[in-house]
Order: sequence, then C-alpha cells, then structure tokens
Amino acid sequence: MAGAVSNFCPLLSILRTLTLPKGIFIIEGAMTSALCIFGWFIIVDFPAKAKFLSDRDRHIAVQRINRDRGDGEEDKITFKVILHHLTDIKLYGWGIMLMSSTLPGYAYSYFLPIILQDGLGFSTTNAQLLTAPPYVLAATFTFTSSWLADRYRIRGPLIAIHQALTATGMLITAFAKGTGARLFGAYMGIAMLQF
Repeated sequence: MAGAVSNFCPLLSILRTLTLPKGIFIIEGAMTSALCIFGWFIIVDFPAKAKFLSDRDRHIAVQRINRDRGDGEEDKITFKVILHHLTDIKLYGWGIMLMSSTLPGYAYSYFLPIILQDGLGFSTTNAQLLTAPPYVLAATFTFTSSWLADRYRIRGPLIAIHQALTATGMLITAFAKGTGARLFGAYMGIAMLQF
C-alpha cells in the first residue's frame, strides 16, 4: 500500500534529484518512522497500564483477557519463567508459522513489482501502483477471517488454512509459466498471508 501512496506524495517533487525507487524508499521510510514514533505514545502495551481507562474498565479488560487466553496479568520475569517458555514446543511451532508467513510477505513485496513490470510490461511507477490491489483483497479476507475466528472461536484451523493457501499461492507465483497464473498466485498468496 505504501508503494501506491508514495507515488502520490507531494514530497516526491522535492526528491527529484534521486531516482524514483530511492525517492519512494525515503518517503516510505519517513512515513513508517513517523508512524512508529506516534505509535510509541498512543499504543498501550497492557490494559493495566492504560491511563485512559477507569479502574473498573481496566479490571474488566483484564478479566476478558483471562477468560479468552488466561494471561491477563503481567508475569514477573524470572529464569524459571523463561525456561518454562523456552521448553514449550508450541513456541517453536508458532515461530515456524511466523517464518512461513513472513517469507512470502517479503518475497511478494520485493518481486511483485518485477512480475508486473517484466511480465506484464508496466512502467516502474505503474508496477508500484498495481501492488496495492492485492492488499485491498487481503484486507477483506483478514477482516472476514478475524470475524469468523472470533465468532466461532476457531483461530487455529483458520490460521492453518491461511498458511496452506499462502504456500499454494507462493508456489503458483514461483513456478507457473504464464504471467496471469503468477499474478493469480500473488493475489491468492497475499490475500491469505495477512491473517
């Protein structure tokens, strides 16, 4: 999405001395850095630290977290707690799943513009603009899947389905010969990747 937004950014005219890709990266980096600084001040890391909530609201938030996943209170960090978590096999399973979703994410970020430019003949600017639509589709799938997961309390199976379809989309994108098939694989992979 940032690739599409950065093409419309008026700051690009200030950076005319740079080539287009360098200017885009500087603008995207500046936007990301500004958002991170802003987020540092507004994002609360735990309900008990939310100053904008009343004591009653904080208590309700912690109870809801405990009812949902059982970790509403912050743990005191000790060597025993660290060792307990390091010996939990689920931690490594989630790590592999995270790697399985971030690898295609970076691959699509880097190579989708090349597929669009070289395979379909779009200019650099248009290829960057056309990287946005798959992420719009991904937002739709993310909101729908999140709603289903919360409504029916089936997060694990939905994550597994998303992972399998992301891998399928990635394989289609990587090994299909036709550009249309590769584009379909990219849409499928990106749409499922964002959950």
